[in-house]
Amino acid sequence: MRYAYAAMALAISSSAAFADTPQNSCLVKTCAPGDHAVTYATKQEPFLACPTRELAAYTSSVLGLLALQVQLTGAMPNISDKTGEPEYLDQNGKPNETRLMLDSLRNKAGVTSFDQAVATCAPGRNKSKVTILNVQKDAEVVYVHDEARKINYWMPTSSLDKR
Repeated sequence: MRYAYAAMALAISSSAAFADTPQNSCLVKTCAPGDHAVTYATKQEPFLACPTRELAAYTSSVLGLLALQVQLTGAMPNISDKTGEPEYLDQNGKPNETRLMLDSLRNKAGVTSFDQAVATCAPGRNKSKVTILNVQKDAEVVYVHDEARKINYWMPTSSLDKR
């Protein structure tokens, strides 16, 4: 099984996905450049650490949509053999708004498939102490500096707790 499919399966295997947001989450508390935070990742709720904002936005959107669909329907969606993403089509078999959004995110990320994006990013680590370097207004991802590993990467805001 390719890593992308394993990552998707892990992301959606937990009914705890999208559960209660912890009080220290950067989704609840305002996290700004210079703030210190701790990453949050589990086997059931992984994240990908990516070198660009666009890759992080794309990968976290795909994983989030998969988790949401499984939570709502209890079933995995059909996965495209071309893009490695869920297939989102209207009743006539034409791309719907979600499909068009993923196409746009994939194109902005500069990749042709979810597998290619996953290969460019690294699995996120749990409890890494980071400093926030960049937060865009209404962004779903933030740029952080991992203090212990001395690296910078983009990651989903939902996987970050303010310390």
